[in-house]
Amino acid sequence: MISKLILVSVVLLMAAITRADNIVFPDDAGVVNVKTGFNAKGDGVTDDTVAIQKAIVHALSVWPKKRVYLPEGTYLISDTLVSRMPDERGGTHDGWRSGMNLVGQHRDRTILKLKDNCDGFGDVSSPKAMIVTGSEGRGNNKGGGGNQAFAHRIRNVTVDVGSANPGAIGIDYMSNNTGAITEVRICSSDPQRRGAAGLAMNRDWPGPALIKNVEIDGFDAGVRMLNHAQYGITFEHLTLRNQRRAGFENQRNAAFIRGLVSENAVPCLVSSDGGSYLVVDGKLTGGDARAAAISGKGQLFARNITTAGYGLAIDWTDKDKAQIKDRHIEEFNSHRPLSVFDSGERSLNLAVRETPEYHSSDLSQWVKVEGHDADAIQAAIDATIGTDKTVVYLPNRSDQKPRHHTYDKTIIVRGNVRKIISCGTELKPVNGLDPATVTFRIEDGPGPVIIEQLWIEGRIEQNSKRDLVVRFTTIGHAGGFNHAASNTNLYNTARGTGAIFLEDVNAEPTINPGGTLFARQLNCEFGVDPILENTGGLMWILGFKDEVGKPPISVLHNGPGAKTEIMGLFHYLLHTDQGDVPAVINEGDLSMFFAFNGHPENRVVVRERRGKEW
Repeated sequence: MISKLILVSVVLLMAAITRADNIVFPDDAGVVNVKTGFNAKGDGVTDDTVAIQKAIVHALSVWPKKRVYLPEGTYLISDTLVSRMPDERGGTHDGWRSGMNLVGQHRDRTILKLKDNCDGFGDVSSPKAMIVTGSEGRGNNKGGGGNQAFAHRIRNVTVDVGSANPGAIGIDYMSNNTGAITEVRICSSDPQRRGAAGLAMNRDWPGPALIKNVEIDGFDAGVRMLNHAQYGITFEHLTLRNQRRAGFENQRNAAFIRGLVSENAVPCLVSSDGGSYLVVDGKLTGGDARAAAISGKGQLFARNITTAGYGLAIDWTDKDKAQIKDRHIEEFNSHRPLSVFDSGERSLNLAVRETPEYHSSDLSQWVKVEGHDADAIQAAIDATIGTDKTVVYLPNRSDQKPRHHTYDKTIIVRGNVRKIISCGTELKPVNGLDPATVTFRIEDGPGPVIIEQLWIEGRIEQNSKRDLVVRFTTIGHAGGFNHAASNTNLYNTARGTGAIFLEDVNAEPTINPGGTLFARQLNCEFGVDPILENTGGLMWILGFKDEVGKPPISVLHNGPGAKTEIMGLFHYLLHTDQGDVPAVINEGDLSMFFAFNGHPENRVVVRERRGKEW
């Protein structure tokens, strides 16, 4: 099924939350501790702005870049914290840097708090943010805008704009390809909940990025996305409370939202100038009878939405105007779905699993990778066999040679290891290594295994019954290293029946028969035709952006017997004529919410086969 979007787009519709509290790191992990390294106090009295900004600058000035770690405490802030170097003005970058990584120890006990009645944060017409991430260049770099704001991550903190700061923004965020705000609370402690916006994404060009397990309390608008039609933002488990004007405001951009909770008298979602919206599994309560829970224009797909208090559940003015009073929306599409064959007009509505979580704050269970090569990594993994050790960590090597980790053979993930975590490193093949060499092979073990925040020039093979989680990671981008050998850098074997979970990942996966993929915020770029493939397994994706240039290639091949549901694809063509190469080839069961970026569209959007008929 295919239905037209206003966002110079095409849309297709074919047939228990956990949180890692008390994050700690070993002293030799190479993270930047704002207290021990830069004398931040976190006592709620001392102004820690300068100390934290110095820590950020230090973390961004080395390679690989480091995490900035904020132990428990209340850090008083009086000015904006930025991903920017102080000694550069003008030029391509204007001092902005990608890769700012702020990690708190505990979401509810690591607090960045703006001083009450703080100078510069009082003008609603000229809002100012507590935290700003930016792009390194290309395009419009004004104010840090651009499309090279890679891998900005803010995790496990509370951001409080204080009292009497009506012009304050909690986080002015942008990240490209990968990046995430997770386990974060953004709030206004003002008695009237004043503040301009909790989370703003208004500069050129935000996304793709993941916003997950985020709670926003107060502000005129909880989330504001204005003026830009790409690249799309993925939200999962977003909670909005006590907004003064609207929970979520958007103009033109694409928002893919699952697990939306809104407790507001004001409208939950307002689209003032078009855009593309997917909202599934929502509970929108507390509404004013004079308002609609969801209102505006553009393209809207809504499923399993419950409302309470509002006069209308949906008031949509675009194309087929819709005013819906039903308190429960089973499935709604503002534009009629289209299909190559007669497939009905409902999405697949696949059952979704939450991403498994594992964390240990007991550092006696952590094993350090002592060297820089595959043998050292394998030795650390094998040190978990027959022990209670569960976490293997790769320290940041920015002050060592080589500065990255290397491999010359396949690393077997086995034993008792539950998490392999990088503190800022790349894992690269040695020169001359056969490009067919697998980097990590996952074998059976107790419970799911998590690979977190690695840059892997190679491939991951799921060869086990245990679930695999890959998070905050880029796989396979090595100047063609893997692309020459295979069209995939993440896949399951016949033995690999454990599910694969991806969160905020750059990769080109293939799911084979017996395999399962659940992905949140997947970015796929270039590669070998097709970029994404399901040869006979089950695939569910929330938020997916591709980037297609030369040669012409398909975004997805959904093979015979395969079931795929993509809840939001942003199809990004680089001004390239794709000829007769279809964007999507379907031979199985497929439902998609599909948007073009405005460049020339594929001549063939979908090529589909039923039996012997194409």
